[in-house]
Amino acid sequence: MPLHIDPKQLNNAHSSTDHSILDELQDLEDHGITEAFDVLPGGFVRCSACHQVGDARDTALLDVRRLEGKSDPSEMAAVLTLRCSHCGAEGACITSFGPLASAEDQDVLMALSVHERFAGLGAVAP
Repeated sequence: MPLHIDPKQLNNAHSSTDHSILDELQDLEDHGITEAFDVLPGGFVRCSACHQVGDARDTALLDVRRLEGKSDPSEMAAVLTLRCSHCGAEGACITSFGPLASAEDQDVLMALSVHERFAGLGAVAP
């Protein structure tokens, strides 16, 4: 049974029910963040720039944007900004969190230590 990230651990200045994932991705693109990361089983991510697969524990977590659905608060997603440990590219990674999150998403969130790392970042916008 996968461990679950408590949604309260993802509270931050970027928490929103007014923005969609597409709004957040557009904002990141407007700030020069154009690459993406795919979530893979076992706590791994794949960078779209260099196509390398890496352990999420070795990937820099730059920002977390928590989103909840307007009509259904259980639709919980996070847009993570990551930096590739292989090529240094910065990109977005979309995960779900909470009780409905996939095992792969939970593994990546745990590997990134989202709840521990974000506390040290403050509300840094890309």
